[in-house]
Amino acid sequence: MGGFVMDAIGPRTTLVMTALPCLLSWSFVAFANSIALIYVGRFITGIFLGIFSPVPQVYATEIAEPRIRGLMGAFPEAAVALGSLLCYGFGSAMDWRWLAVASALVPGIPLFISMVILPESPQWLTKKGKLEKATMSLEYFRSETHNIKAEVEAIHSNIMETAGAELSIWDQIVLFKKPQNWKPVVIVFLVFMCGQFSGFAVVTAYTVDIFDQANTNIDPNTATIIVGFVRFMSTLVSAVLLDRAGRKPLLIISAIGSSVGMTSIGVFFYLDMEKSSEGLGWLPLASLLIYVFFNELGYGPIPWLLSGELIPLAVRTIGNGVAVTAYSLFAFIIGLTFPLLTDLLKTYIVFWMYAVFSLSGVGLGIFLPETRGKTLEEIEKFFAPRRSESFSGETPLSKTPEPEP
Repeated sequence: MGGFVMDAIGPRTTLVMTALPCLLSWSFVAFANSIALIYVGRFITGIFLGIFSPVPQVYATEIAEPRIRGLMGAFPEAAVALGSLLCYGFGSAMDWRWLAVASALVPGIPLFISMVILPESPQWLTKKGKLEKATMSLEYFRSETHNIKAEVEAIHSNIMETAGAELSIWDQIVLFKKPQNWKPVVIVFLVFMCGQFSGFAVVTAYTVDIFDQANTNIDPNTATIIVGFVRFMSTLVSAVLLDRAGRKPLLIISAIGSSVGMTSIGVFFYLDMEKSSEGLGWLPLASLLIYVFFNELGYGPIPWLLSGELIPLAVRTIGNGVAVTAYSLFAFIIGLTFPLLTDLLKTYIVFWMYAVFSLSGVGLGIFLPETRGKTLEEIEKFFAPRRSESFSGETPLSKTPEPEP
């Protein structure tokens, strides 16, 4: 749903509009006098997140220059990590109703104010034929020495060459059959799958339960806050490295490090079952910290970043719908099956399964096209049928944009 709304009214306007359901959903929870109202609030939250999830990433990647797009693209994930950390901290110190109020106001008000001030995405404006407004948007986000006209021409030229102008959903479905359109969507789908099947939803949803089950001397709530803090710090490290090291190496490192963390906590539960875990009460926390740090180094921000970079503008509505559906579906499956699996299997086996799934990202990272330093137009040409321009070459400015009516 988010892709369709974003295509219709623009990424920035979508972010403005989603501030209201954010406040509304948490209001139902905060002032609920029955379990039914809590369910209503959570249902609205689900709809809100379905619309909201792909938008910050797309907006960030479309307004950013190639040299800082990794940094900009990592900020939405860092914001999510910071929000989780604040919820862990507030949740340990306040009533759940006040926590719901904080969950509404802390993200909702700054989101609304900032998006009212900022201009719309230049990519979306160009796609809609509003070239003058696209120029004004780029003037806001670029330095005075930047060649604004050349960038608008490049965006417009790419839209015309790839049939990315105003298209109906049916037209996008037809275009989706072309390899240059479905291949990048499949890549984003697989990266989301690898990240979620590494067990991330388990760590975020069951941290307290994991420490309760480990039966260590560490306070579960304190340990959860520590895990949240390391998660947030890791997103900041990732934001710095994405434009320096690139997406491919960080994804591979993230896959290996996440696997090490899951293997380690599995070892603890195995030793605990064998009554040999004495003196290892620190191991569950250390293992989760290793997992969270490496997971957020790559598996956390990169799938969302790639959804904004790889999916072509011509099919971005459908493509982002597939990406968000994949993320939500895999998170739901992993979160739902964890307690079922721990009932059916030994706990250490479940964590070792996640460790094996984590390693699948190594193979994916090897074949992943590197997008660091490339314009969105150059990235689209990488998947296009073989032509005279190379992926590393300059984008030709063969078409002159038509003046805005």
